[in-house]
Amino acid sequence: MESLKLQRKYIHVSSDHRFDQEHDEARIKVHMHTPIKNVHSVAVKQFSIANAMENIRSGEQTLRWLEVYQPQNGDEASGKIFSVDVPIGYYTAADLCTAINAQISAIPNRRCSDDTNETDATITFLASGTFQIEASLSNQGSGSQGNKYFQPLTSPSTLWKRLGFSEQQMVSGKKRKAADQNITEDAMLTDIAEEAVEYQSIPPSLFQMGNGTPTTLTSRFPYTIESDDGIYLCSHELTRGGGTFESSVNQDNLHVVAKPVDILEWIQFDQARYSHVHYNTNTPHFHYMNDVSVSDFEISLKSSAGRTLKINECGHFQLVLMFETISHDEISAQFIKQYNDEGYALAHKKDYVRI
Repeated sequence: MESLKLQRKYIHVSSDHRFDQEHDEARIKVHMHTPIKNVHSVAVKQFSIANAMENIRSGEQTLRWLEVYQPQNGDEASGKIFSVDVPIGYYTAADLCTAINAQISAIPNRRCSDDTNETDATITFLASGTFQIEASLSNQGSGSQGNKYFQPLTSPSTLWKRLGFSEQQMVSGKKRKAADQNITEDAMLTDIAEEAVEYQSIPPSLFQMGNGTPTTLTSRFPYTIESDDGIYLCSHELTRGGGTFESSVNQDNLHVVAKPVDILEWIQFDQARYSHVHYNTNTPHFHYMNDVSVSDFEISLKSSAGRTLKINECGHFQLVLMFETISHDEISAQFIKQYNDEGYALAHKKDYVRI
């Protein structure tokens, strides 16, 4: 089979050219006055951005946890979910702990029940010298305050994982688990974990708070909140060939499945903060376009959690796209006429030999 004749065309895209009044997201629409025809594939050739993003961003600023209260000598327990939103900005781990503590202190009432013996628990976060996060948990009272328990609740957009907490220390809203802990509502263990849950018995995964004397829940891994791992470059129009997939959990059968996504490229942040990250590869990730014409497309930047970034929270970027187009042999009307005339002449004129 004859190989394709491919040509390459390049488009340089700068975020400086986005229309500011339209939105505040890190995405830009590009219109081609002259469409690129017969596009076989597209890839990211080069990309540059400063590693200076805010590490607490819109939609990724929430810390959510569950508190469970069991009365003194009581058989039943009450649970309630609390959350705080940290103001957007860049934080060191120590500064972030200070901000979280201030937000928790501002919650007016953190009781889980109407029991008059229950008191607000004391929760304090600290960045340790071993680069781990310590949560000091204390159930204050005079001896009849019952017992209290603590459980981090996580999802791709919450902070627990970036604070170093492991899978066993959290309940994930994106990984459905069987309701094997005598819970009245399985919703607590699925994506709708925002509502309070009543417990008939205390699950073993909950961490008990100290009565009077604090107990400490320490993250199993070092925190990574001070440095992002990377961002996604995405485009729905340039990935319509369906060649890129991402894993997810099917909530009906709990199987890990792969679904089509609009990811053009994953940009790894492999430079120190305040340095520029330059992506340039000799083996680009090609997305096949099936010989279509491209006249409009949109590029967006998403965090590793899959949320579209704000331009004022990630900074400006430069991008070079490489399009591979198929070169077809073009046959004009003049060529067809000349071809037909030559065929007619060969068929109707006598052969002769010139000496």
